[in-house]
Amino acid sequence: MGCAGSKTEEDDVKFIVFCGLDGAGKTTLLRRIRTHIQEIEDQGDPNDDTKDPMQHEVRAAKVEEMDTVPTIGVEAYQLQLRGLPLNILDLSGQEAFRVHWKRYDGQTDLIIFVVDASNRSRLEEARKTLNDFILNNQAICNKPLLIVGNKNDLEGAITVEQLVEGLFGKDAEKQVINRSYHVLSTSALRGDGVRFLMEWFLRK
Repeated sequence: MGCAGSKTEEDDVKFIVFCGLDGAGKTTLLRRIRTHIQEIEDQGDPNDDTKDPMQHEVRAAKVEEMDTVPTIGVEAYQLQLRGLPLNILDLSGQEAFRVHWKRYDGQTDLIIFVVDASNRSRLEEARKTLNDFILNNQAICNKPLLIVGNKNDLEGAITVEQLVEGLFGKDAEKQVINRSYHVLSTSALRGDGVRFLMEWFLRK
């Protein structure tokens, strides 16, 4: 079966879906992304001396200080990165909600699948979820996919290579054939990999 047609929304807006198991750190990662985007806006004009140089440090600190409430259902964010409008959906990773991910297939341009790299005990569950709801979903089979191994700052976190093997075994290329994909290691708390992630938004 071939891939379904593309979405009908305006082409100059990117719709990005964040999904993954509950507890993977999606919401914290999105908070970090929003902080970085605001920093980019603050630094827009190098000759503008009205900006407070401490603002971005305060926002970065808040990422670590604020408690994160697990997403129940879906959270939507409208952001702008270097002039590109982004509509971001943070989908709940609770098992009971995963069957509802497909409701957003028609809106999806880019898929971010977040995995807790520090929790090896749920890697098999993440693999099955990725296959059931993303890789085997014909409606989004041609959409670029970024797999994020989050929480690389925690002791025992697996490497990108271990993540790929845990999710795909030895035949990753066969499982993601005809799809643009990348695997990235991040720390939402430290900000590792976040700027690459935002560049990926712009390139895809």
